[in-house]
Amino acid sequence: MFLKLLGVFCALCGPLAAQVRISEFLASNTQAHPDIVDFEDYPDWIELENTSAEAVSLNGWYLSDSTGNPYKWPFPATATIPARGRLVVWADGYDTEPGKSFPRGYWPWRSFTTEGYHTNFSLSSAGEAVVLSRVEGAVKTPLITAARPTPVAPAQPSVWRYLDDGSNQSTQWRSRAYDDSRWAQGPPQLGYGDNDEATVISYGPSTSNRHITTYLRHTFQAPDPSTLFGLTLRLVADDGAVVYLNGKEIIRQNLPAGEINHTTLAVEPVFQATENNFTSYTIAPSDLLPGENLIAVEVHQVTPDSADVSFDLGLEAITFTAANIVAALNEGGYDGKVRAVRVNDWTTQWTYADVVEVVEGAGPNLFVNVFDPVTHHSEQFTHFRRQLVFRILEDIGNAVHQSLNS
Repeated sequence: MFLKLLGVFCALCGPLAAQVRISEFLASNTQAHPDIVDFEDYPDWIELENTSAEAVSLNGWYLSDSTGNPYKWPFPATATIPARGRLVVWADGYDTEPGKSFPRGYWPWRSFTTEGYHTNFSLSSAGEAVVLSRVEGAVKTPLITAARPTPVAPAQPSVWRYLDDGSNQSTQWRSRAYDDSRWAQGPPQLGYGDNDEATVISYGPSTSNRHITTYLRHTFQAPDPSTLFGLTLRLVADDGAVVYLNGKEIIRQNLPAGEINHTTLAVEPVFQATENNFTSYTIAPSDLLPGENLIAVEVHQVTPDSADVSFDLGLEAITFTAANIVAALNEGGYDGKVRAVRVNDWTTQWTYADVVEVVEGAGPNLFVNVFDPVTHHSEQFTHFRRQLVFRILEDIGNAVHQSLNS
């Protein structure tokens, strides 16, 4: 499957662009650089390079596959690139970071802890943008207030509607139109068994056969999603949970893949030392609606005799005082030339035998000249039949230090 050659542009040509750049990427991957640690497949990937002599924090940096939505996937606040170092990000849609637990979808069904960064998008083999952006002056606005840390007055923890009768609610309860006016309500933390609950919920008449699932809903107001750069959701769920935003599943924590019902058990127990720890998630603002929105959550026990349940959730909207596209690879024309090295796509090893000059053009008129400095043989290509990765070595003319795919 061939990939269209992408043009390069840089919207910020200051110190930031000199520090971090897109050095390589591969779309529609089928044979190069498999992810053998986390999700065990052949994902698309993007490599960033720090050209400076100091480590660079990626807090406030974003990756995207769209110049129209350049802030699609935020780097975790703890992400860094070492001095003169590189960082590979898997563009596979899993939307996670190192240190997160996921269940294997096959025998022996053991959970694993992620070691890499995974975006919430994949790259298209038909050709699209790869965008690196940075924002400054973050402003966080609470949309749903959790019980911890203790809100500063006059703010109060958000009140949740909940159903704790052990019934099977199927799927209709996730809808914004569902009438939950007969459900009980109370602030977080909601649960039982730990003596730290603000709202104690019921587990039923039997301590050996407690309700597996508790349902919770909260409506909130949101601004126009186009004015937001990101959402951060923090979740406490002992033992497992599925979170829905306006009826769409956005988070599944410690529950198996596939269909979930009111008898589905969590994958692993959550022990006392960590049961009140928040897990943070990033959510695309595009999932929001202007005005009223709904978060619906189902919390599941790991066994029918589990002695406790805990739930708390916070949601923040993020805006910024300044934002810049640092660099992007964008389908279309290319102004200038670059000198690059062509990768041997069968061995995925770099070879310095070929030097590639990309000549300006657009669409079918864009072509590359491949010049072998040893044999002095020159060959021109106007399209590509195999996945080839080009790594930029130096600029010629007005080109920007980036990398291209064919």
